[in-house]
Amino acid sequence: MGLLRRCLGRVGLRHKWPCRCDKVNLVSERVDAHIGSQDHKAESAMQTRNKFMDDMSQLMTNAMGVAQGAKDEAENAMKSLMDRWLADRDFVTREEFDAVRAMAQKAREENEALKARIEALEGKAG
Repeated sequence: MGLLRRCLGRVGLRHKWPCRCDKVNLVSERVDAHIGSQDHKAESAMQTRNKFMDDMSQLMTNAMGVAQGAKDEAENAMKSLMDRWLADRDFVTREEFDAVRAMAQKAREENEALKARIEALEGKAG
């Protein structure tokens, strides 16, 4: 009833509460009062859906979907092109590089151990 009083008061209608009107007249007055109020006009302006704007929104959403699909397709094409180009150049993969690096490190350590052993043997002989 607070909403009804507020709407009736805004359009200048006064109603005594409790009312002796039947429910149909009460509802009718409430609807008529609300439709004439500033609240109704503001609500109507915000709730009205413009078909043109809905269509433009839908069009932009679809266009963004197509653009996203094109971007993904271009990325996949460029990645496959780069993979083929790199495969043709016989570049070393990271795994192969790491394996050779570990082998070189192990060879250096063995070399240093043998060098220390040779120096120790020369020290005993000399």
